[in-house]
Amino acid sequence: MIRAIRYELIRLRTIRSTWWLALLSLLATGSISWAIAANLRAGPLDVADIAVLLTGGALYSPLVPPAVFMAVLGVLALGHEYRYSSIRATLTAIPRRSRVLAAKTLAVALAAAVVAVLSLAVGWGVGFAVLGEQMLDLPWTEHSLPRISGGYVAFVVLSALLGLALAGLFRNVPAALVAILVIPLVLEPVLAVVLGFEALRPVREAGKFLPFAAGRQMLVPSVSTPAGYGEPLTPVSGGLTMSAYVAALLALCWAFFARRDA
Repeated sequence: MIRAIRYELIRLRTIRSTWWLALLSLLATGSISWAIAANLRAGPLDVADIAVLLTGGALYSPLVPPAVFMAVLGVLALGHEYRYSSIRATLTAIPRRSRVLAAKTLAVALAAAVVAVLSLAVGWGVGFAVLGEQMLDLPWTEHSLPRISGGYVAFVVLSALLGLALAGLFRNVPAALVAILVIPLVLEPVLAVVLGFEALRPVREAGKFLPFAAGRQMLVPSVSTPAGYGEPLTPVSGGLTMSAYVAALLALCWAFFARRDA
């Protein structure tokens, strides 16, 4: 198993797309955080302001740049194996398929976690460069900032693993990339509108259990409900809900990967 994990880490480290996706994640976060910090310069800061600054506006955007780019990394980690037929060489080197997929899962999760932590550091650095001592005067160990930071890392990691699972299910890079964008940008907003119809009032609260809507609860300073779905999910229950979706898709991917031809 150690050999499989080392193989995947070396593969990720030596592919240029990994570094480009990580760089784009940091640049996007830095750019958005700079714009947010510039708008916050005039007034006092509260926890919500800093949460938005650190996460690059993740609270108010349907797409979180590091989550999107790491989801693409997850797609490429397995999708490229099928696209270039290198999966046969991989399975020749490591015949046990469960080890191959486990190693890919761990390697992608680790890469996504590192990029998420670096993104938080970039957000803080940009905030300090623009806001100066205001950033140092904040109660960093109080309120919800540590929880939001941890939730942000979890959200990025789960998004990356979702990309990996979709690549394994579709075995097609374009299809998996389309799915990872359509779910938060099209599917969930459309379902939110549909569930707003009066005839669907009895099942309206089901909308808060959509994967990205639930996962974003990990990023809010205080408990809130997306799109007016009634009683809100807590950050923990929101994170567990998104984790359940990802775990189910990974399990399905695992089952197919074990049975399909290479």
